[in-house]
Amino acid sequence: GTPISQMGAALEAVGLALPNMADIDYQTLAGAIATSTHGTGPAFGSYSTQVSGLRLVTAGGEILDLDAEHHPELFAAARCNLGALGVVTRVRLKNRKAFKLRRRDWVQDWREVLEDLPRLLREHQHFEMNVLLHSDVALAMTLDETDDTRVLPKPPGGDIDNVALLRRVHESWRDSPRAYARIVNFLVKHVVSFPEVIDASWKVFANVRDVRFNEMEYELPAEAGPDCLREIMARITERRLDSFIPIEYRYVRGDDIPLSMFQGRDTCAISIHQHHTMNYQDYFAEIEPIFWKYAGRPHWGKLHTLDARLLEPLYPRWRDFLAVRESLDPEGKFLNAHLRSLFGLGRA
Repeated sequence: GTPISQMGAALEAVGLALPNMADIDYQTLAGAIATSTHGTGPAFGSYSTQVSGLRLVTAGGEILDLDAEHHPELFAAARCNLGALGVVTRVRLKNRKAFKLRRRDWVQDWREVLEDLPRLLREHQHFEMNVLLHSDVALAMTLDETDDTRVLPKPPGGDIDNVALLRRVHESWRDSPRAYARIVNFLVKHVVSFPEVIDASWKVFANVRDVRFNEMEYELPAEAGPDCLREIMARITERRLDSFIPIEYRYVRGDDIPLSMFQGRDTCAISIHQHHTMNYQDYFAEIEPIFWKYAGRPHWGKLHTLDARLLEPLYPRWRDFLAVRESLDPEGKFLNAHLRSLFGLGRA
């Protein structure tokens, strides 16, 4: 039940840090592992890849200590388990020496950023961008380890003011596409500021997210990311889709975990969002088929519409995981309706 938000300071107190962290730190560690939650950086995997051992309590009450040498097949499956294998009560992580990060943000035409991706990914440890809908621009960001002795903390607060500004523009100008784009372009270039940040890694990786939203994220082969994003942006523009929260665009290293979204391939992660007061079903229904076109795998912790019939072809080791699940929980004590649909197991 330990939330990741409680780990940064505790690790720093003993001179350690997580090698990478996700954009938010509200999740429990067990939940983040169960869903292969991730940050960004082409050389960095998800939280699941940072696990070197764990303790699993099975449906039958058996206590299993798993790692690469003890029950390796169970360990591989348990590192991304969707909560279907048992209760994870202890986790051993691969940590590293505590370090500082420098964060730099800038505004640029999102098409230009895509053209510059090879250099950005080569020269920086962590990269992401948030593409503003109905506009020409993205907020791009790099994070790099630094020996700079200065501390330049993040400004306090979260996203609520900037999201509210985007919403006002959207509600006032969505029927005038050219004016809408000009206003958004101007605001992010000349009104909103993005100061440089230098601080302990755990204070820089995670952000305050104080706006509620629904989210869909798909993980694509890394090389497919730019074309997929271009198609999504074209669809939003052509059909004037009713949304204003930016698209998040990141990279994650591949792994060998059977049910990980990153199994067998380096990955581009693309996330779309809808404010919690707005209809997300219609917007997501327009975009999700584009993800399918590029062999996308849905993020296990976010919204999607796939079931076992469509998921199995995306995962070469799908049946390996199901076999492990059956061996540990033949009566399905850890299954609910959602998991039964995902695994194609029918009703209880």
